[in-house]
Amino acid sequence: MITISHQYQRWAKSSIQCHINSQLVSTAYFPWSIETSDPFDKCYIGCTPDHSDLTSFSGQLSTFYLFSIYLEPLIVQGLYKLGPAYKNQFKFENESAHILTEPQRKAMYDGKLMNSIVFNYNPVSCDEQLVLQAGPKTNMPYFVHNAHAQMLSNVRSVVAHSIYSTLHSIGGVQVFFPLFGQLDHEQIDGSINYNVCSILLFTLCELIERSYTIQHQMLTSKGFLMIGYYLEKSSKQHINMESLNSLISLITFFIKIQSKNSPLLLKQLFTHIFFNPSIWINCSVFIQMRLYTYLATEFVSYNEMYDSIRPISGIIQTLNTLKYVYWIVEPTRPSIYQAKILDADRPTREQIVEMRSYMLLYMKQLVISGPGTQEEELQAILNYLHTINEDENIIDVLDLVVSLMSEHPKNMVPAFDRRLGLRTVFKLLESTKEGIRLQALKLLGFFLQRSTIKRKADAMQPHNLFSLLADRLSLHSNAFTMATYNILFEILVEKVSGPIVEKRSSEITSDWKIENSAMIKVIATLLRNSPDNVHLYDIKSRFLDDMILLSSSSRENRRVILQISVWQEYLLGLAYVYPSNEQQVAVTDRVFELLKILLHHAIKYEFGGWRVWIDTLSILHGRVTKEDYYRKINKMVENMKDDDENEPKTPVSTPTASGSGTPFDGQSIVTPTKSVSNRQVFSKTNQLPPYTISEFKYSPLHIRLLHSVFDAIESDVRAWKA
Repeated sequence: MITISHQYQRWAKSSIQCHINSQLVSTAYFPWSIETSDPFDKCYIGCTPDHSDLTSFSGQLSTFYLFSIYLEPLIVQGLYKLGPAYKNQFKFENESAHILTEPQRKAMYDGKLMNSIVFNYNPVSCDEQLVLQAGPKTNMPYFVHNAHAQMLSNVRSVVAHSIYSTLHSIGGVQVFFPLFGQLDHEQIDGSINYNVCSILLFTLCELIERSYTIQHQMLTSKGFLMIGYYLEKSSKQHINMESLNSLISLITFFIKIQSKNSPLLLKQLFTHIFFNPSIWINCSVFIQMRLYTYLATEFVSYNEMYDSIRPISGIIQTLNTLKYVYWIVEPTRPSIYQAKILDADRPTREQIVEMRSYMLLYMKQLVISGPGTQEEELQAILNYLHTINEDENIIDVLDLVVSLMSEHPKNMVPAFDRRLGLRTVFKLLESTKEGIRLQALKLLGFFLQRSTIKRKADAMQPHNLFSLLADRLSLHSNAFTMATYNILFEILVEKVSGPIVEKRSSEITSDWKIENSAMIKVIATLLRNSPDNVHLYDIKSRFLDDMILLSSSSRENRRVILQISVWQEYLLGLAYVYPSNEQQVAVTDRVFELLKILLHHAIKYEFGGWRVWIDTLSILHGRVTKEDYYRKINKMVENMKDDDENEPKTPVSTPTASGSGTPFDGQSIVTPTKSVSNRQVFSKTNQLPPYTISEFKYSPLHIRLLHSVFDAIESDVRAWKA
């Protein structure tokens, strides 16, 4: 379609614009105006007055319009969408409601365009060699006599029937569907032509793009469902790059030409073809990569597409594809589902990882594009994480959920709460892979950070999930690393960051508040239950340093710690009554520094703070008494072994002591026995004494604690006097 528009400017340069197929290709500016009162006696269309073959148009002309107004680009685009068969007067809006967009329809059917028609010539309105004027009769006349045109001697009117009407006469677009069922049909020479599928798809896509009737037939007959079914059954060698490009071009057409049928056709196209893994899994790796690269890059850039397709169906199909087809590690027990084993041309592990990343990219857009809280979409992802037991097959999906929770908390946190996402978190904490556990903790942290106080209480307190968190993390030996501690501390202060780091970059300031005080018990429990080593000393020191900074920077933080039940037990459990190396000495010093800060605050600011002193001294006395008891038991057991080394003995279960520097939580005592006549007889001389708490007495640790606290009080007194 060629459109020439003249834009008149009274005080600036006028211009003539040339559009080809609604695209501006040329603009000419000229400063002079064209004004005359003389009538034009002749007007030639398609040739010059001399009728020269060199200057005459040779070919076919469709409808020819002349308007008395400047045609804006929006109107030019609308004219192109109407197509060459349009020959009406822009009077009735419903005649093109399925083709034009809302702005184009308003610009073309507001009456101005119809009233500006000077003449309208088309091949249908012809009487022998006379071309009749088909414009509105009520418009202003521009002709002295009649407005009809006369065809020259070598011009004639041709009535042609389009391929669409011909196709409609033999049954419509449905005649193509049986052809897809014969793709594997052998030729006379026994060969199979694998180019037929691409030719059929290209032809069908061209018909759909150029005919509204074909679109309606595809919609009513569920054409894409039929095509998808036949493509599943046929050999995957038929699906080549030309076939995929034809389908991709059809998507682009549906998006740009926003007709009433486009959303429904898009939905069927994605559901039955693009999101159907059975069509693509046995294709070449190059085609699969092209498909998922398109979905992850070009597809996600079309924001208007998400309202057309139903996100939940695409997400479920994608997750099933990840589960049954693009697995990284083949599922084994305890998984109860059977994965689909592909042919020998199965992609390599690296290619599968790359394709999974592309699939998760467009799935993320599907999740966040839907209206509401995306509960169904999140439920589908949580179901995947709950039913997959191979760590390699869930790590990337888990990263996706963490990303969604951190970037879109407004919608994801309520959905995560209502869909009981914490169950998935605690299931993932059982994983033997630290990366899975760390990401699960990140997910928990983002949920708690973006939740209200009521939501956190309703989610965590009824089942005492903080205690369960410590139990789950204690299932794995040597599982408490610095990375785990950093995430637990982030949950404590609700400053959860994106990446997993060994060393925290941000420094603690006065605005850092303890938001989840139960995490102190979780961290302390993990530290006490972990075996002593160099790395554990570093974690203990880091934890105590962080607690000292939090307590020193905020009075509210100190008050929160003092409100924790038996908080002294958790802190003193980290100290060493009889330290045996420099690391243990450093840890113990930090414990008493923190105790000094808290006890000084209690006596200075809190009502009845002296009671905290009494409780602390009592708990410290019990801690020292227990340590002395175990040291005594260890010595007695050694003496018993020396006395009975020549006598047969039954196995003796003794209290386990991890050395003079290991904290204790209390252990059962079993009395050693001797075997006499198949009976166990307790020897009074070898019987171990029961554990009892002796009468209170001041130990060096008591003196040290009181000395440090009294020094702080004396400093305050001196400051008051000054």
